[in-house]
Amino acid sequence: ATTPGARSYFNPIRKGSTATREAVFDRMTGQPLRFEVVDGATARAGGVAGAAADRQFIKIHLARPVPPQGEVRLLIDKTYRDPASYYVEGDRIVFSRSLGINRNAVVLPPNYELVSCNVPAQVLSEPDGRIKVSLVHTSAQPLPVLVKARRLP
Repeated sequence: ATTPGARSYFNPIRKGSTATREAVFDRMTGQPLRFEVVDGATARAGGVAGAAADRQFIKIHLARPVPPQGEVRLLIDKTYRDPASYYVEGDRIVFSRSLGINRNAVVLPPNYELVSCNVPAQVLSEPDGRIKVSLVHTSAQPLPVLVKARRLP
């Protein structure tokens, strides 16, 4: 969050997607932050220019106002259900969508291995053994990402 004085941050939920198991943390303290799902009209009233009324957003209540020329760093953890972006192709599962925020991660289901990723990524192992594909991009334009994985024998 970078708007000076802001006391909340609005994270969009992609149209056609369902977000579940959301959790938000203040990166400076590690403390969980209060949040709620709101409509586009509420987001627009909160400063999100052009937020469509039929869109949903996660409204995050910041622990402190954003300082002048500063930022409040957040960790937003959520699970998306989005049939247009996640699907099966033969013996592979596919994640294909554009990502508009700078840091993202795709966590594969248990017992799957990464087959390909079309952009540079860091491949990590989660504590429970699942594979995490961590992505960073710095462009103002959305990054088209294509990740393919297959079940281990």
